[in-house]
Amino acid sequence: MSQPLRVLLAEDNLNDTELVLRALRQGGFDPNWHRVETEQDFLQRLTPDLDIILSDYDMPTFNGPHALELLQHSGMDIPFIIISGTIGEDVAVEMMRLGATDYLLKDRLARLGISIRLALEQGQLRRERAKAAEALMQSELELRELTTELKIERAHLTAAQTVAKMGSWDTDLSTLHVIWSAETYRIFEISPEQFQPTHQKFLELVHPEDRTAVDLAFAQSLDQHTVNALEHRLLMPEGRIKFVEEHWQVFHDEQGRPQRALGTCRDITGRKLAEAELRWKTAFLEAQVCASIDGIIVVDQQGRKILQNERVAEIFQIPRHIADDQEDGVQLQWVTSMTANPAAFAERVHHLFTHPHEIGRDEVELKDGTVLDRYSSPVVGTDGEYYGRIWAFHDITARKKNATALLESKRFLQSTLNALTSHIAILDEHGTIIEVNAAWNRFASENDFRGAHRGIGDNYLHLCDASTGRFSEEAALVAAGIRAVMAGSQAEFHLEYPCHSSREQRWFVVRVTHFGGEGPVRVVVAHENVTERKLAEEALRESEERFRQIAETIQEVFWITDTSKHQVLYISPAYERIWGRSCASLQSTPQNWVEAIHPNDRDRVQHAAATRQADGTYDEEYRVIRPDGSLRWIRDRAFPVRDARGAAYRVVGVAQDITERKRSRDLLHEQASLLDKARDAILVRHFEHGITYWNKSAELLYGWTAEEVIGRQTGDLLYRDLAAYEQAIAEVLGHGEWTGELQQITKSGAFILIEARWTLVRDDAGRPQGVLAINSDITDKKKMEQQFLRAQRMESIGTLAGGIAHDLNNVLAPILMSIELLRMTSRDERARAVLSTIETSAKRGADMVKQILSFARGVEGERMVINIRHIIQDMQHLVQDTFPKEIVFRAELDKELPLFSGDHTQVHQVLLNLCVNARDAMPTGGTLTVSATSLQVDDNYAAMTPGSIPGRYLKIKVTDTGIGIPPEVVDKIFDPFFTTKELGKGTGLGLSTVLSIVKSHGGFLNVYSEPGNGTTFSVCFPAMDAPEGEVAKVQADTHPRGNGEMILIVDDEAAVRTITQQTLETYGYRVLTAADGTEAVALYSMHRMEIAAVVTDMMMPVMGGQATIQVLQRLNPDVKIIAASGLSNDGSSARAAAMGVKHFLSKPFTAQTILTALRQVLSERS
Repeated sequence: MSQPLRVLLAEDNLNDTELVLRALRQGGFDPNWHRVETEQDFLQRLTPDLDIILSDYDMPTFNGPHALELLQHSGMDIPFIIISGTIGEDVAVEMMRLGATDYLLKDRLARLGISIRLALEQGQLRRERAKAAEALMQSELELRELTTELKIERAHLTAAQTVAKMGSWDTDLSTLHVIWSAETYRIFEISPEQFQPTHQKFLELVHPEDRTAVDLAFAQSLDQHTVNALEHRLLMPEGRIKFVEEHWQVFHDEQGRPQRALGTCRDITGRKLAEAELRWKTAFLEAQVCASIDGIIVVDQQGRKILQNERVAEIFQIPRHIADDQEDGVQLQWVTSMTANPAAFAERVHHLFTHPHEIGRDEVELKDGTVLDRYSSPVVGTDGEYYGRIWAFHDITARKKNATALLESKRFLQSTLNALTSHIAILDEHGTIIEVNAAWNRFASENDFRGAHRGIGDNYLHLCDASTGRFSEEAALVAAGIRAVMAGSQAEFHLEYPCHSSREQRWFVVRVTHFGGEGPVRVVVAHENVTERKLAEEALRESEERFRQIAETIQEVFWITDTSKHQVLYISPAYERIWGRSCASLQSTPQNWVEAIHPNDRDRVQHAAATRQADGTYDEEYRVIRPDGSLRWIRDRAFPVRDARGAAYRVVGVAQDITERKRSRDLLHEQASLLDKARDAILVRHFEHGITYWNKSAELLYGWTAEEVIGRQTGDLLYRDLAAYEQAIAEVLGHGEWTGELQQITKSGAFILIEARWTLVRDDAGRPQGVLAINSDITDKKKMEQQFLRAQRMESIGTLAGGIAHDLNNVLAPILMSIELLRMTSRDERARAVLSTIETSAKRGADMVKQILSFARGVEGERMVINIRHIIQDMQHLVQDTFPKEIVFRAELDKELPLFSGDHTQVHQVLLNLCVNARDAMPTGGTLTVSATSLQVDDNYAAMTPGSIPGRYLKIKVTDTGIGIPPEVVDKIFDPFFTTKELGKGTGLGLSTVLSIVKSHGGFLNVYSEPGNGTTFSVCFPAMDAPEGEVAKVQADTHPRGNGEMILIVDDEAAVRTITQQTLETYGYRVLTAADGTEAVALYSMHRMEIAAVVTDMMMPVMGGQATIQVLQRLNPDVKIIAASGLSNDGSSARAAAMGVKHFLSKPFTAQTILTALRQVLSERS
């Protein structure tokens, strides 16, 4: 079947066009094509869905180079092939350099099909590489984000552990001696100086009803190996009960006898009380629901019924068997069927279910005429989480019937309006007057209002907006107030304004309020004549103005009472601002002053007011509770007013709000406490007086208490070398602040690396006084950075070594294969001896390449189940037989050791290299210890150890008592070719090989050394659950021969092709060879029916092995392929296996290896 192909053909000759189309069809394509001759047509037909562009080099008005330039400017990735009858080789090369995919002469169009297929394959590979690069970049971004999140989560976890309040205890089961932590004493409310805990004394503190159960649980736990948990009560001395939660575990000796019990205890009284309160609230809620006159249903997030009262069944006439049915859909179906419009009811239920945070309210009519007000609200927790929904159904049938009665009352309303003296008008939502009362009409008539100024039908807002003259300002305010009430931004509006006539002075108050009821927005505008009240207020205001100007300008509350406190004669407006209550309420009910005082302060203040106000010594601070529940701190002072006889007849006082002053004072105490809780070390150093502040974290970091360091100089205390410290101080003095890293010393003499953030502290005059230092310990962080840098350096060196190893393998492969052919034809013993020497040298070179590969990327040798005991026993014999007698070998192995999967030879090499290094580190003798144990790696250990993942490992330690490794050398010991040994005594590959082998087995390696105290290498291999034994591998001893089958050899190395061809022909095969993938595809296309198998290298220029395999499989899905590579760990075998290739050869390979592989692949069924 022909392959569809979308083609854009730039060609001016119709005959040449037909030749190209014929070549495409002969090449297996079904072209969908368009021919263009000009730049405009080319651009019009240039679309991203094209598969290929074929262009003549030169045309009358257009040419190939310009078409290629237009394609490149478009950014489209479409293969571009030049087809011409006159193009020269130099021009073709230049076109390929400019970006053309290929070029063909018109008299050689037979290659057009192959050229197009190769171009399509290369384009696909190019796009796949781009996608892979984009995916890799995205993965790197996600990794960086994950690392940042991990650091944040680790900081959160550390803070949570710091503030967790949990006691601990430790019981020696042989002596029953008990040790409590300070937190445990606090939980039991007992002083450590007054109480020495024992098991018996502990039981005496347990509530009598729980004592037997606690003692029995502890006794039963002695034979258990798991963590035990128990909740019980404590009986406190004053009879109070406290709940605690205990967790403990008993530890046993090797004979299984209990030795120690370690446990924790936590005060859970608050949780128990909260649980009881929750149960009470739940019962109260259920009682409320059941007692409601409305039908109420409560459902969870999935719509499942949680709670429902009987009223629901009454409203919807639900039969008992349906109401009790556990299937919620049955009841919902019944309820829906009872409504007058089931479809609308069901649609509304579904809508609110799919919009969980929406509140719903509407009316539902039932078939029997009942009308329900349906209200549905989501249940949302304080955390914003959606937990379910409440449905409430209220019967409003009676209310609907009353609507008719409300219409009857409209006439009564009109009569009532007409009886009022205020001038009243009702406006619709546009401001048009729709109703007025009689007083409105009388006022309009008396003041000669006519036409549009009279009443109903006039737009009151327009009249106000158009007002001019002396009342225009008031008219504009009234219009704005009406609009604000209509919009809902203001509940009501009122304005007092003058409306003087030629006969008298008049004042009116206009009030605007919402008109009650349903329907469109309407407002009521009422004008009331307040002239009499206004005149009276003016007279009163003048008399009180001078006193109020004084009292109302002060921030404090000024008050006057009689001596009996039964009457408040005056209270200034500041009372309303501070107390949150009106002055009028206090004057009408003086007892409100006492009731506002906080209950804990009330008796003290009342006593002081009764005993000390008369003599002028009353001065109290107390709290008042405002109506909104907030608290205010008050300072209240009182002074008596005496008559001529000296008797007090009034009391005047001033109350001051001191809340902010108290809050500032508390904030200072809180900030000081927070500094002590900070994780960073915070200290203040005065230039003259030394250290003046030292927080708790500084005590933990440096080891000195605050009492030990106050007054001392930080330079003398924390530094061995003052140069960096003095430079940092200079930076602070010069710039006001400094950030950087410093090495400091702790009380124990240990060196730490800190990240410092220092700020200059100045006095009020701006003079430098000292330094505020915030120091963070980054010692462990720096160690981790060094480990990651070392791993990155090894990866870069490994990549370089891997490339060298690949080229060496290609050199060694033909040598090893040639030896076997030469030995078959040679009868001269001397020549055969020379061949043996060559073979030995070549194999030694191959082994060296494998060693390079092992430290470059790890190796994939033959894996089997390994019992490390056998290898360590072999190593012990080797050491005792070959090492100096001054070196003592000691093996320390656990009784039960896990097995693991690995290459036996490579693991043996790891131990041998480490033991030899240990020997060299002990020139005068010492002890060489090899130990093995099981190690369980958790998430925390893995996060701190590069190369490890959580799981079970076999841990092998090689420890010597030698000279140790200097700190400046430790970071370089795993670098290839690095050695500290004398010339000729070391290659520098030993530890590099060890590290690569360990990494290739999925393990990791650590080293610890102290100069003069020896070195320990710890090697960890992933453990497995498998029976002991090894997987035997049987190899054939004879060279399988061919039966005349044709084999295609694809390799860019001529030597490899030649010797492989000679070997296969010697053993009965016919051979074709190709130098790259392009040539291989062409040969396979011509000899497809004859070629029985293909042997291809995976790393070749032009077209690599992977692309070659893909093209061959498309030509023949059943093609038999053997893949080969000079690198065993470059991912080639995995990629080949993913494409269905079952056989893979690692270079250099012998004749036996390739002949056996060919026999296996040819014997397999297609």
